[in-house]
Amino acid sequence: MELRLLLIDNDPVQYKVKTLALKSMFGIERVKNTDSAKQALLKAQQNQQPFDLILIDMIPIRESYIDINTLLSDLPYDYIPFIFVISMMETLQRYIEQMPNHNMDVVLKPISTKHMIQRIEADLSDRKPARLNTHPFMLDDSIAQQDFQYFMQHLSKSWIECIRANEPVTLIALNIDYFQLLKAHSGNDTVYHYIRVMMSIFHSIIYRQDDMVVRSRRDDFYILLPGCNEIGAKQKIALINKFIVQALMPHDISPVSPFVSVSSGYITQTPNTLEEIQIFFDLAKSRLDQVKTLRDMALVNSG
Repeated sequence: MELRLLLIDNDPVQYKVKTLALKSMFGIERVKNTDSAKQALLKAQQNQQPFDLILIDMIPIRESYIDINTLLSDLPYDYIPFIFVISMMETLQRYIEQMPNHNMDVVLKPISTKHMIQRIEADLSDRKPARLNTHPFMLDDSIAQQDFQYFMQHLSKSWIECIRANEPVTLIALNIDYFQLLKAHSGNDTVYHYIRVMMSIFHSIIYRQDDMVVRSRRDDFYILLPGCNEIGAKQKIALINKFIVQALMPHDISPVSPFVSVSSGYITQTPNTLEEIQIFFDLAKSRLDQVKTLRDMALVNSG
């Protein structure tokens, strides 16, 4: 039976690109705004032909943002399909705020057609992506600890699979620069907003089922990339830094930038034995600590 996609897209040109790329996977109905989308969802419910996926991609003309709660307000809970949002930085936070309440994935622009399809295929797979088993936008410490424990379990599972396949594993460790200064200067509300934006940025650069992001403490983040080599790791870090620069999150008290920045370290290794896992994880942390030390030494020497 053919899967059904509701495409909410107000771009008069680019919607054709997405339609062409996805038509082999879905029967596609395209609408341009919230009202038309609500009508399409209600009609599909009445005809017992539900959509399997809602894809939202809005550009800033007329209505440029879809409120998910409003869109789904008249639908029964068991009818709501998975939602995939391709977001601009300007509307990112409004989608993030609704993520804990809905089964949805938010990806920042730009995202290639190839990677968009990879994410959609992963989201619709019977074996759900590892990232959907965590709670990246809930900032409670106990939930963060549960997510981190799941992350370490998933690292062990991925490690075993990469031993069998003789493939590399990459772990990226990141830390917000001068986080404690930021927290003291700007307060918890600003910090929590920044963390949510950061988690969305990290999620937006992973595409495969077993890729995973976790926050272990308020300002420590880890990205696991099974099957990713050193070149791929450097590309991911470059993309993260690009998106963080675009986010323009003020950090007036930081000595390195007027906006939020991150330090990062990574390790790529082709695993041989299970006993190597803890050393692998500790090396990623130590490389992050080394980067932060070199950063601080450079500041001292320049002063």
